[in-house]
Amino acid sequence: MAMAGKKALVTGGAGFIGSHLCGVLIDRGWNVSVVDDLSSSDGSNIEGLGDRVSLHVGDIRDLDLMKGLLEDSDALFNLAAMVSVPKSVQKPRECYEVNVTAFSDMLELLKDRPVPVVYASSAAIYGEGADDGPRRETELPMPQSPYGASKAMDELVAAAAFRCWGIPSVGLRFFNVYGPRQNPEGPYASVIPRFTTALLDGRAVTVFGDGEQTRDFVHVEDVARVMVKAADEAQSIGGSVMNVGSGRRASVNEVYSLLSRLVSEKESPSFEPERPGDIRHSFADLSELRSLMDLSSFRSLEDGIDDTVSYYRRRCGL
Repeated sequence: MAMAGKKALVTGGAGFIGSHLCGVLIDRGWNVSVVDDLSSSDGSNIEGLGDRVSLHVGDIRDLDLMKGLLEDSDALFNLAAMVSVPKSVQKPRECYEVNVTAFSDMLELLKDRPVPVVYASSAAIYGEGADDGPRRETELPMPQSPYGASKAMDELVAAAAFRCWGIPSVGLRFFNVYGPRQNPEGPYASVIPRFTTALLDGRAVTVFGDGEQTRDFVHVEDVARVMVKAADEAQSIGGSVMNVGSGRRASVNEVYSLLSRLVSEKESPSFEPERPGDIRHSFADLSELRSLMDLSSFRSLEDGIDDTVSYYRRRCGL
């Protein structure tokens, strides 16, 4: 689709992935409206993007707000969500309201003007899987948490909207996204920002489980480019879902080792019991994604972690 002068609505656009997406959209000639409740960001992530980004502070469950914003949008990127697995275990109803009901309402608002929709699904829908091999889109979802279940439901809701109303949606099953601007604070923080800031501050690092659990880490800038490409191709691939990862597995202990070398830290982490809802192994089969775009420019884990450490050094004034 032609980009110049088009308007995108990005829910969760002031957050980690959303702010990077906004930057790519601006570079491609889009105007961007962001709706965000600022629960995970103060808005500073998008302050430097200029006057082609407008921020609307609010809740995606507010139907009047969403109706007004969607009326003149040429594409919807839905990133707003409760993203924490442990929090979803504690507050499942809120998880389903934010992640499923609000998304379903957005799609209903678009039923008479079916613009491209790109939405964040998650590798969490797979659960543990029958083996520790790469996860494929054709596998039966077996989520182990309300968060994973909510993302599986989003895919069904989007598929129904495509069949009923012709809304060309693309669901992206994000694996472990990392990079600059990711929130390192709180009990639900992700491994890479949490480890990085702890090591830079000289604090002890805690690993949940034995550290041999594996994940597929993908850099946020690569994820943002995938989202825009999916919107470009939504008319031809509408109703589809695809994995977004690096296709490489890395253990939590390996990540700690990479980080500790970069910050010259020799202390070993402490280990605590694994958390409810966490899975043991997860990495992506990228066959579908490769059919969409060239992945040769994706960052390696080593390069991406180096970039991430440099960001947090600057942020911490080191």
